[in-house]
This record gives sequence, C-alpha cells and structure tokens, in this order.
Amino acid sequence: RSPYCKECLDFYYDVFHHRCPKCQKETKELLPNSTFNDSILDLNMKCKNFTLNCTWNGKFKDYEEHLTKFCPKEIINCPNKGCVIKLKREKMNSHLSKCDYNEIVCPKCQLKMPMIEQNFHKNYCPKEIIKCPKGCEALIERDNTIEHEKNCPYTYIDCPFKYIGCDEKFMSKEKEERIIKDTTKHLTLALDKIKFLIEEIEDLKEIIKKHRS
Repeated sequence: RSPYCKECLDFYYDVFHHRCPKCQKETKELLPNSTFNDSILDLNMKCKNFTLNCTWNGKFKDYEEHLTKFCPKEIINCPNKGCVIKLKREKMNSHLSKCDYNEIVCPKCQLKMPMIEQNFHKNYCPKEIIKCPKGCEALIERDNTIEHEKNCPYTYIDCPFKYIGCDEKFMSKEKEERIIKDTTKHLTLALDKIKFLIEEIEDLKEIIKKHRS
C-alpha cells in the first residue's frame, strides 16, 4: 500500500481506469491512510505570513485555526455587513473603532442600522420630533402627523355650509371668521335651497294628486 495525495490520486484513478499508479494493478477502492495522515498533521511548519513577520511555528493540524482566528498578518474582511475594507487582523480593531458600518440602535425608535445610515434615518424615523408640515409650529412625532393634521389649525377644511352649496375651503383656524364673513352668501344659498325644496314639494304634490284622481 502506497501513500498518495488524494486529489492527485483521484485524478489518476479516473484517467487510468482504476489502476494503482505504482503497480498498475486494477483496484476496487481507495482507502485513507490514517497513519500517514497523522504523520502529516504532526509536521512542524511556519505560517505562510512569516515574510510579514508572523512568528507562529506549530503543527500542521493547528495551522488552519491559527490562520483563520489568530494570525496577526492575515488579511481579513471587516465583519460589518456592507463594509468592503480588508486589512491585516492586527489592524482590524483600529478600523472597527471608527467603521461607518458599525451597527447602532436609534434611541428613539430602536431600529438597528449601520452608522453610515444614521443621518438618512433621521429624515424618516417615525419617532423623530418634527415641526407640523402644515406650518402651525407644533412639535410632533413624525408618526403622529396624520392624527395631528385632523385638528391642525392650518389644515384646509370644507365650509360647514357645503351641504347647501358653499364650495369654499379654508384653514381650520379661519372657520369662525369665514362663517361671519360669508353670512350673506350662506343666507342666499339657504334661500335658494329652500326655494328649490319648496318647488320639489309642490311637484310631488302634483304627482300624488294625479295618482289619486
């Protein structure tokens, strides 16, 4: 039984129709050599970053853990989602102390976001205190805007005499003033409405009279 690299042997095995590369005999299966594998894992080695002054020297079996978790010279990605910075591990903490993609929590609505979106979020945060968009100078939470506008003195409303034909619109704060100002107009509309209703009643009386006769 001869030891070979698995990748090399797999390739050879397929190309040369399941034959052993040493004796050329046909073989039915490839078996891992645990003894040889253990010997490789116990080999001493340097870190690939030794030219960058990484001083690690250890067993091959510990190499991957060293490289992925501890090597100070290994180039790694910033762990923050959205950040494309790549640095040596030894410099990553310094970067993280000021990374624009550090996660923060809005103190008002508790939404989590990267720090770079903080100013943008202020323009949409439902709990941000804003001035009334109608201009009444009231300070309200953004998500209470619709409720506030129902009673805002700067909200435009229909004239309360709309049902008799007044199509005027004005700010809520002007309601009393406009009712007084437009009294003559409203009386005229009311009289016209009364006249129309009287005519309607008379027409109905005629119709009823004809049906009864």
